[in-house]
Amino acid sequence: MDARRAKNGDSLTARAFRVLHERLLYNAITPGEMIDDAALARELGMSRTPIRESLLALEQRGLVRIVPRVGHFATEITPADVVEAYEVRLLLEPAIAAFAAQRITPDEVTRLRGVVGFGPDEINPAVYSRAVALNREFHVGIALASGNRRLSELYANLMDNLTRIVHYELSHGFTSGAWRDEHLTILAAIESHDEAEASRIVRGTILDTHVMMRKGVWLRFRDVVERDQEAFQRSRSALERRDSALPALQLDSHPAQPGR
Repeated sequence: MDARRAKNGDSLTARAFRVLHERLLYNAITPGEMIDDAALARELGMSRTPIRESLLALEQRGLVRIVPRVGHFATEITPADVVEAYEVRLLLEPAIAAFAAQRITPDEVTRLRGVVGFGPDEINPAVYSRAVALNREFHVGIALASGNRRLSELYANLMDNLTRIVHYELSHGFTSGAWRDEHLTILAAIESHDEAEASRIVRGTILDTHVMMRKGVWLRFRDVVERDQEAFQRSRSALERRDSALPALQLDSHPAQPGR
């Protein structure tokens, strides 16, 4: 009996956690909103104990703020949260993409191609939550394809807060949600096992200056973007100097091919 009761209690807590987790990630419970544990207990047909256990677990993940003698609240999303999200993405995502390019399997490519999301003509408020869910699945899928269990677990946990931010950005017009083409470009580089190109493309999408300006974090990352642009210019200039130093006969005997 005790074992059955314990098992039932665990399943109720797990169910409460899943419901709260999903509502927090996709802003069904909006940032800063008070969470009515009694109402949720009635809705789910359980006592308040599993609800409160779930809220404690979600507090540890940074999704819930508990104010003693007041109540439970969804954590707010601040400008600092967005900046920190960029910092985390810049650290992790290019490396994850490079590892995935080394190790991805054909089955993983197929699964990722199925979750690339919506195009510009398909996105609308009715599919925002689905678009964000697919975005999460795509990026976590790349992390899994990296073949590094610790890295993929770390990234999946971080995606909880990133997903809340992405959904907030989408609902407030800071991002389009039409990520299909961007995701297909990333996937093509990973599928071709081009580590450097996969890393470069991912880094470029994070540092997209137009999107960053709309989100108000451009000034913080302007120096990073400008350093990337300067490095690219130096690399291109070096290649041009090298090509100009080659003998004319060699250049003439190997004309450039269209599209190369």
